[in-house]
Amino acid sequence: MSENEEFERFKNELQAIQPSSRRRNNEAFDEAYDEIEQRLAAKVPQKGILTAFNNAYGLKVSPAGFRQFLEAERERRQLSGEMPLCRSCGRPLGMDSHQALMADEVYAEGDEA
Repeated sequence: MSENEEFERFKNELQAIQPSSRRRNNEAFDEAYDEIEQRLAAKVPQKGILTAFNNAYGLKVSPAGFRQFLEAERERRQLSGEMPLCRSCGRPLGMDSHQALMADEVYAEGDEA
């Protein structure tokens, strides 16, 4: 086998390797983050957002994983000053919707009892 053929086979092997699922999840979440915050601010249930996210991106992020991504992205954006703005009032989203998210979770847990 010639060096050129080996190199071509090597390139084909590399192209077949997919990024880790964690990296794909991070990239998808980063891309969808602004819309996720908009929906959370509009009081759309997290469960519905997660289902739509997983369906749209072909992923299998769990509710706990979704919350971890959400918290990490909020923290990253707050540190960099890149918080998404409410389309209605122009206020930064994230902390207010975080409070609503936590209240929704407490309410949902109370319903199960």
